[in-house]
Amino acid sequence: MIEIDPRYRSYQLVVLDDDYVVRESLALCLKEFGYSVLTYSSAQELLDCLDSIRCDLILCDLSMPEINGLDFLEKANPRKRGIPVILITAYGSFDIACKALRLGARALFSKPYDLKEIKKSIRYLIAESIVEKKKAKLSEQVNQQIEFFKHQVEDTNEKYRQLVYSSLEALMNSLEIKDEYTKDHSKRVSQYSGMFGQYLKLDDTEIYNLKLAGIFHDIGKIGISESILKKKDKLTAEEYEVIKTHPLISEYILQPLNVFSSVLEIIRSHHERFDGLGYPSGVVGEDIPFGARVMSIVDAYDAMSTVRPYRGSYGLKTIIDELERVKGTQFDARLVDEFIRFLESGELTNLYVS
Repeated sequence: MIEIDPRYRSYQLVVLDDDYVVRESLALCLKEFGYSVLTYSSAQELLDCLDSIRCDLILCDLSMPEINGLDFLEKANPRKRGIPVILITAYGSFDIACKALRLGARALFSKPYDLKEIKKSIRYLIAESIVEKKKAKLSEQVNQQIEFFKHQVEDTNEKYRQLVYSSLEALMNSLEIKDEYTKDHSKRVSQYSGMFGQYLKLDDTEIYNLKLAGIFHDIGKIGISESILKKKDKLTAEEYEVIKTHPLISEYILQPLNVFSSVLEIIRSHHERFDGLGYPSGVVGEDIPFGARVMSIVDAYDAMSTVRPYRGSYGLKTIIDELERVKGTQFDARLVDEFIRFLESGELTNLYVS
């Protein structure tokens, strides 16, 4: 598991609310979540300095004197600035929600709000914002591949499946130059997921989707800095947030390809946790796609059973103990029990990956 040094408070949030008690109590909670927080009681005061401060996300009250939340959205134009805004209101309505979204708000919460839900929304919106900023920085090779696929891949017949598969394998090869671990890891996750799917008696389509998702689940790491991928020391909070964007980058790369429509949900959700503390969306329990729940266990198994930049490999007993420890929290407990039985059956012994 990656540990995060709590001293790093790299993401700066802004709380805009004219009520001192509400403003400071929300800021205190956000600081406990690990964010740096700036507070403003006046919308005009924030507008005057918005271009001179770092602002990764704004939480804005709707009802304020002089300039209310909707007027603030109109003046600030957060969509153009690339700043996600969460609007908080004591008297929400459908009309207000529609206008807020039209003016650039990304989420709306009614008072009294659930702090856990706000935390999930913040985490997702920051990750999404990082990906949006990275899109322009993705390598020219990736963009050329995407444009090529958009024009060439119009259906799901076998000819185009092979075209897409071969081309993306070439892209995976370029990723391997950045991170030599990733390619073989993806091959193993693909094979292990297919074998575990057979053990679970899934149908052929489900097994095929698991294997395909396994191959390309980490392709988004091509948008992650090599210094982060290969770092041997503890990741900072900001570096970990960047790592957490790779499922969204993977989805962005594969989204235009019709042949991947059935596996995107697996790729997007393979780091969600059963207790809702995963990423990028904080989905809970059986709302996580079944294929993603399967592959997340296989992905963790391969990570534990191989040497990583920051540690050595674990033995089978240690891996089983760790899976037992986190079942029901990180992973689906029923699937963990099945996977442990699968491991103990010896079907993965001496598996050769070319």
